[in-house]
Amino acid sequence: MQIQSMQENVSVFSLSQLTEKLTNHSRISKDFYWLSEVDGGFPVLLILRNEAVFSAHYFPAERSAGFRSVGVLANHPQDGFTEFVIDKSNMVEQLPNDSLLTLEAAVCAAQEFFLQKKLPSCIEWMEL
Repeated sequence: MQIQSMQENVSVFSLSQLTEKLTNHSRISKDFYWLSEVDGGFPVLLILRNEAVFSAHYFPAERSAGFRSVGVLANHPQDGFTEFVIDKSNMVEQLPNDSLLTLEAAVCAAQEFFLQKKLPSCIEWMEL
């Protein structure tokens, strides 16, 4: 599986390598992880990170609006927004706080996507 992040493009071949990439955060506070079987291919799972808060998007095909994660974290107002970096140009996007995930939920989605290459069922989704 290919992972593109703020700092690198890498291939991972096991769940342990995938988990390590997602859990070993660098000194930058915001990052993104584009996961796909082949570089530039679909489906794609996009995991966004702002400190210890995550959000996920799933794109089954090119030009698809896809799905976004649904989740609520206790220390974030449900009607608020959290800023995430979505690409290497530092483009930011404000996402609703009702899309926020814990690290554990984001890793679960990534691991399931790694194994099945389809919409992960371990988290809730909203079709866009």
